[in-house]
Amino acid sequence: GRFLLYVNYVRKNGAYGGNAVFEAESPVGPFSLVNPSMNLSNLCPRPAQSPPCGKAQGGAGDFDVFVDPADGAAYIAYSVEYYLKLERLTPDMLNSSGENATWVGGLFE
Repeated sequence: GRFLLYVNYVRKNGAYGGNAVFEAESPVGPFSLVNPSMNLSNLCPRPAQSPPCGKAQGGAGDFDVFVDPADGAAYIAYSVEYYLKLERLTPDMLNSSGENATWVGGLFE
């Protein structure tokens, strides 16, 4: 099997580090780092990296990853600066595909 562990982290110097992805063949590990910094549109390390990264807007709060049972597409939902973001992940589930929406006034835009 393939098991992914997503974390958001703070660097040793106290700066926000981003979201990282670890992978293992068992749910109890051992896990290996496969992506130290996901390219989420509003969480890219400063300065912003290559697309689909946009302007960095601060560190993430809560987040969750889910897979749509209808089509198998994976998404990450996360909070940043009082907004809720939803982004479709790449097929390998290691990065953002660049498709994203922001929760505004009760709707995703």
